[in-house]
Amino acid sequence: MMRRRVAAFAAGAALVVGLSGCAASTGLDADAGAQMQQSVVEVAEAVAAGDAAAAVAELDELQAQLDAAINNDVVSAARAARIQAAIDVARDDLDALVNPAPEPSPTPEVVPGDDEGDDTGEDEGGDEGGGNDNSGPGNNNGNDGNNGNGNGNSGNSGKGKG
Repeated sequence: MMRRRVAAFAAGAALVVGLSGCAASTGLDADAGAQMQQSVVEVAEAVAAGDAAAAVAELDELQAQLDAAINNDVVSAARAARIQAAIDVARDDLDALVNPAPEPSPTPEVVPGDDEGDDTGEDEGGDEGGGNDNSGPGNNNGNDGNNGNGNGNSGNSGKGKG
C-alpha cells in the first residue's frame, strides 16, 4: 500500500512538474521542469525497487531542485506550492516506510466464564458453597430433626432459677 501511495505521488508530481511547455503557461522554466521530472522518475524507480533509502535521497535532490528554482525565480509561487505539497506527502510516506511504527502488543485472549486473572475484587457469582446458607442444626430453619417444631427450650436447660 505504501508503494502505491508513493507511486501515486510520483505520477502526481510528474503532472505538477509537467512534461513540457513554456514558462509563461506552466509557471515553471522548461529546463528546471525537466530536471525535476527526472528526479520524480528516480524517486518512483527507487520505491518500485524497494529501496526506500535511495528514494529518500532522490526526494532530497528534488527538494534541492525546487529550492533552487524558487531562488532563481524560475517557478511561480503557485506552482512551487503544488510541487512542495507533493514532496511533503511523499516524504511522509517514505518516512513511514523507512521508520515504521512499532506493532502493538497483542491483547490477551479472554475466555468466557474464566475468572482466572481477574483481580478486580468483584464477585461475579458462581460460588459453590463456602457461605452461610442458614442450614443445619440450631439455625432455626427446621433442619434440626423436629420438622421446624423445635424442642420448646429457648436457651434454658430446664434448671431452676438461680
